[in-house]
Amino acid sequence: MNRLTQIFTLAFVLINSFSFAQDKSFKELYYEASDLLFEEEYNKALPILLEMEKMDDKNWNTLSSIGYCYLQTTFDKAKAIPYFERVLEDYKRLSIAYQVDNHKEKNAPVETIHWIGKAYHFNYQFDEALEKFNEYKDLLDPDNEEMLAEVKTDIRITRNAIAYKEHPVDVTINDFDVINTEYSEYRPKINGDETEMYFTSRRPHGDNPLLDEDGLYYEDIYYSKKKNGEWTKPVRVEGAINSDSHDACLYLSPDGLNMIIYRTHIENNNEGGIYQSQLIDGKWSEPKLMIAEVNSSYWETDANISADGNTLFYTSDKPGGQGGRDIWQMKKLPTGEWAKVQNLGYPVNSDIDEEAPYLHPDGKTLYFSSKSHSTMGGFDVYSSTLNNDGTWTEPKNLGYPINTTGDDVFYFPTNDGKRAYFSSYREGGKGKQDIYMIEIPSYDLKTLAVYKGLAKYTTGEVIKELQIDITKTSNEEHGTYRPNNLNGKFLFILQPGETFFVDYKLQEMTLRDTIVVPNEGGVYDILKIVTVIDDQLVLQDAEIVDGELVAIEAENMTDLTENEVTETLNSGKPIVLNDLYFIYDKDRLISDSKPDLSKLIKYMKDNPDVKIVLEGHTDFKGAEDYNQNLSEKRSARVKKKLIEAGVSSSRIATKGYGESKPIANNTNPDGSDNPEGRQKNRRVEVKIQK
Repeated sequence: MNRLTQIFTLAFVLINSFSFAQDKSFKELYYEASDLLFEEEYNKALPILLEMEKMDDKNWNTLSSIGYCYLQTTFDKAKAIPYFERVLEDYKRLSIAYQVDNHKEKNAPVETIHWIGKAYHFNYQFDEALEKFNEYKDLLDPDNEEMLAEVKTDIRITRNAIAYKEHPVDVTINDFDVINTEYSEYRPKINGDETEMYFTSRRPHGDNPLLDEDGLYYEDIYYSKKKNGEWTKPVRVEGAINSDSHDACLYLSPDGLNMIIYRTHIENNNEGGIYQSQLIDGKWSEPKLMIAEVNSSYWETDANISADGNTLFYTSDKPGGQGGRDIWQMKKLPTGEWAKVQNLGYPVNSDIDEEAPYLHPDGKTLYFSSKSHSTMGGFDVYSSTLNNDGTWTEPKNLGYPINTTGDDVFYFPTNDGKRAYFSSYREGGKGKQDIYMIEIPSYDLKTLAVYKGLAKYTTGEVIKELQIDITKTSNEEHGTYRPNNLNGKFLFILQPGETFFVDYKLQEMTLRDTIVVPNEGGVYDILKIVTVIDDQLVLQDAEIVDGELVAIEAENMTDLTENEVTETLNSGKPIVLNDLYFIYDKDRLISDSKPDLSKLIKYMKDNPDVKIVLEGHTDFKGAEDYNQNLSEKRSARVKKKLIEAGVSSSRIATKGYGESKPIANNTNPDGSDNPEGRQKNRRVEVKIQK
C-alpha cells in the first residue's frame, strides 16, 4: 500500500465515522420532521428541517421539504422559491421513485416542480408559474385525474391573475398606520356612521401573553374611534368580551350596541363557538352562545346580521351545501324567531370555500370571499346582487389590486359605497395580515337612509326607557331599537324604495314618524332629536354641530298659495319660488319652507311632463368659493327632497350661483347687518318649464 492509498483509506474511514455520527442525529430529526409534516404541523417541522439543512445543505429532499413548509404558511410563501430553485438546478435531483419513509432519501419528489409553480404564482411570477405547471402536467400519468384537475385549476387561476393585473380597477388602497402592527390585524367592523371600529388582532398584551399552538398570540378584540376625521390609537376592549383564549369580532350592529364574536376555550382543546354580546352602560355583557344552527358539530367560522336585523348569514362546512365551507342564511319570522336555515346555493356557493358574508345595508348587495369562481389566488372578494325572485346574480370579482394572489377577506363597504375596509396580506404592509381602507372613485352609488337620533329629556338626561319600533309597510317586517344608555344616541338604517313607520313609545306616550326612502339619490341622513315637553313626546329635526346633534329652530316665512303657483304656470311663464329659505351656513331648509315644497311636489305629480331647474343662492357672508359650493349643496338638498317624494331625478336640474344674485340687501343703509335680508338671499329658486 503506497502513501497515497493510505491517505485515501484513512480519509474514507474518518469520513464514514463522521457520517455515521451525523447520520444518527439526522435520522432522528428526519422522522421527527416527517411525523410533523404528516400531521400538517408545518410551523413545528420547519425549524427541524432548517437544522437538518445545516447538517447537509445538499440534501435535496430536505431543501424541498423546507420549501414546502414555507409554501404552507400564510405570509412566507415566497421564501420557498430559493429552496425549490436550488433543487431544480438539476432535475437529476428529483426522484420518480421517491421514498418518503426513508431517511436516506436525498433526492426530492417530482412534485417539487408543481410546488415551485405555486410559489411563483404567489410572488406574481406568472410566466414562470405557467411554465412549471405545464411542465408538471406533462409528467403526470393520464389516469391521475385528481392531480391533473388540480394543476389545471392552478393554470386557470394564474391566467386569471394575469388578466386582472393587466386591467387593474381604479381604487386607492390606504394603509392604517395607527391600526396595524407587525402582528395580524383583520375583521374590521364599522358602526353605521363610520365613527367606531372594532377589529381582531393577534398582538401580545399584558406581561405574560399566551401563545397558541401555531406560535402566534391568541386573538383579541380591539377598538378605535374616529375623532376629527382620524382614527385613534386602538385599545384592547376590556371586560367580558375578551378572554384568555381566541376572541374575534364577527359582527357589529349599525348602532354599535350588539356584537357577535367567535370564542374558543383553552380548557376544551380550543373548541370554538359563536356568541353574542350587548353594550350596556358602556360595558360589553358576558357573551352568550347563539342559536344551535350556528353552533353545530361542524365548523362555523363567521356570522353576520343584515342592517335591518331580519337576515342572519353564516358560514359552515355542514352537509347539504355545495362543498367546502358555504354561506347559509336564516330569515326572521314575524314572531321574532329564526326560520329554517337555507343554503344560498349556486352561484354564490362553490365546491370549495366561501367566507365572510356581508350584506350591504341597501339590502341587495352581498359581499363575500371565495377560493373558487374566478379567483386570482387564495380568497378573493366578490359581490353578488339579490334579484327580485330571491336568486343571486353571478358573483363579480372586485379585481386587482383589491384582490391579490393571497387571501383577501372581511370586506366591509361604507353606506355610500365610496370606501371599504378589508383585510389582506400584501407587499408594503406592516407585518402579517393588515387592515386597509379603499377609496373607490368610480363607486356604485348606494341608496339608503341613515336614521340617526338623540333621546334626552330637556334636563339632559337620557330617555333610557324609550322604545323605537320600525315597521316596513310593504311586508310588516319589524325591528325594535333603544337608545344608548350612556349618551342617548340611536341609529338604524332603512332600505331604499320602502316606506317605514318609526314609532316612539314611552310609557303611555306614542309618536310616529313616517319615512319614505327613494330608490335613487344616494345616502339620506335623517337626523332627529326626541324629547319630552309637557308630558308629550316631541320629535325635532336636527343638524350636526361640532360632532353633536342639535335641534334646528324654525324661522318665520311667507307662504306661496297653490293658486299663485297654478295661475303663473297656466300663463306659460316660469315661476320663481323665492321663499325656500335656509339656515345660515347650512344646506338645510327652514322647517316653515316645507309646506311650500309640498305644494311644488303636488304640482309636479299632477303634471308629469313638467321639468324644473333648481338654482341655489347664499347671502354674502363667507368666502366666494365656499358660498358657491354651499349654493350647489342647497339646490341638491331640494332635489333630494323632491326625489324622496317620488319625483324622477330626470325632471330636475340644479345650478348654484353663490352670493352673486341677491334679492335683498345683506346690510342696512348704515352698514350694519341685515339678518332679514340675508335670510331672503339664502334660498333656492325653482323655475318650472314644460
